Amino acid sequence: MKRARKFLEGGDKIKMVMQFRGREMAYKEAGREKFRGILLQVEKIGALRESEPKMMGNRIIVIMSPDKKLLQKYKDKKEGKA
Repeated sequence: MKRARKFLEGGDKIKMVMQFRGREMAYKEAGREKFRGILLQVEKIGALRESEPKMMGNRIIVIMSPDKKLLQKYKDKKEGKA
C-alpha cells in the first residue's frame, strides 16, 4: 500500500497483479474477493481503475491511474484538514 501511494502521488500508474500457485487455483473466488478489498483500499487513496480486473491464466491483473482530486482529498483527510 505504501508503494502504491508513493507511485500514485508521483502521478504514475500502477499495475497490480495477484498470482495463484498450485492449490490456490482451486480457491480463485476467495482470491478475487481479497483482491477486490485491496483495490477498494487503493481507490480510497486516490486511484481510478482503467479496466476491471482480468484473469489471465493464473494471475489477476488490473491497471490503476491516479486521480488528482481524490489524492488531494485523501491527503487533506490524513492531515486533519477535512
